[in-house]
Amino acid sequence: MSQTATTLPPSSKRHIALTALVDQGQHGVIAELARTYGVHRQVVYTLRERADDALTATFEVSNDPPRAMVSVAEPDLKRAAIALRVMAPVSVRDIGELFPVLFGITWSTGKIQGVCSHPVGWAAQLRREPFAGHIVAP
Repeated sequence: MSQTATTLPPSSKRHIALTALVDQGQHGVIAELARTYGVHRQVVYTLRERADDALTATFEVSNDPPRAMVSVAEPDLKRAAIALRVMAPVSVRDIGELFPVLFGITWSTGKIQGVCSHPVGWAAQLRREPFAGHIVAP
């Protein structure tokens, strides 16, 4: 009777996985392990793949910096658009290109133009609204 990966003891699973991984590419290793432990070759391949995934996850260095997500409300986006337009100053089109980078959202050029065309009125309204953003852990 052939065993499955779930019926093998953990020590046998480790031995199969490591042997298959170390001797990868050598002719007959998979078949020999399958015969020795009474399992199908697919079980050996699966255990080898799981071991490879675990080793890769443990030792692979990620080049990506840690990421955090910032949740912002519409008044915060209006403040940012006005600040970029007045303080930077950048074009409305540039603000539209910066929003996906800074906030992960897109605004149409028309919406940005509408906000920026009345900065005094928006600024007075936005001054009354507290900052609504918060940092969300990834």
